[in-house]
Amino acid sequence: MLLSGNLDARGHPRVELTVRGPFGWSRVSAVVDTGFTGALSLPMTTIHRLGLRNHNIRPSILADGSIRTVYTYLVDVDWLGNTLPCEAFATEAADATIGAGLLRGRKLFIDYGEPQLVEIT
Repeated sequence: MLLSGNLDARGHPRVELTVRGPFGWSRVSAVVDTGFTGALSLPMTTIHRLGLRNHNIRPSILADGSIRTVYTYLVDVDWLGNTLPCEAFATEAADATIGAGLLRGRKLFIDYGEPQLVEIT
């Protein structure tokens, strides 16, 4: 299986994936962030729309070194031909993020030339 995407206007690698919860499913455009060690982060609007159940509260070290308490939620993710249960970190950001937790054991290819392609296999 192959998941493909492209670079957005700011040069961030981005792919679309389907996430599922008790209230249905949603296609989200997610930034691929290899510095994020979790599997997935989702905006609160998506969490509420899908009716996701709170799973945990965790301390999280942000990119700027600050520590913040973050809520996590259980979500199913359509990932390379399978549906995986996943712990998603809640974010106030507008973008979903795919992190190393989903990328482990996979290959990530990013072509910053033309056609600015992102592939995960």
